[in-house]
Amino acid sequence: MKKQAMKCLAALLLLGLVMGGCTTQSNSKNQQDSAPQQSVEQNKAAGEERSEAGISHEEALQISCTEAGTERSAVEDFSVELDKDGSRLIYEVEIVVGEHEYEYELDGNDGAVLEQKQTNYLRSAAEQQAKISYGEAVAAALQHAQLKAEDAQVWKQHLTEDDGAAVYEIELMTEEHHYEYEISGSTGQVLESEQKRR
Repeated sequence: MKKQAMKCLAALLLLGLVMGGCTTQSNSKNQQDSAPQQSVEQNKAAGEERSEAGISHEEALQISCTEAGTERSAVEDFSVELDKDGSRLIYEVEIVVGEHEYEYELDGNDGAVLEQKQTNYLRSAAEQQAKISYGEAVAAALQHAQLKAEDAQVWKQHLTEDDGAAVYEIELMTEEHHYEYEISGSTGQVLESEQKRR
């Protein structure tokens, strides 16, 4: 009888371990299954946020140029970002014109100027030594990403200095991807690149 009780106890323990393992595997699987769903939902929400803006990034850039009293064609160094402040969509735009940097916060729905700031902007010696143009830096990024100019929007093209060398920071957007590049201002070589799904 004692042997039979031990066998029953062993069988119950084994059954408990098997059932516990199934539950753990099932919970693990459910957690794994829901993780991609969450990132897809988060990506979808980010895409909806961009499409909810009443103005495009190019319109935000144009409004900023008009506010700064310059033509869009005269602005080579710029950055445009769409952020959310609570439930409000806001474009943060930075442009460099000559020796001035202009920073704007625009309402993402109607382009109204919420904040603006102007500062003096002087390029470092390394930045002044750049041998390639903004257009060439963008072309290098497009070529590396295997994109045509008409297939991507330039959200940022900025000349800066990194360890004493001129470097272009380039950001490109397509319907599906966000590309970030650092391009050598001397050679046009891609120094760093990153691609993310939007």
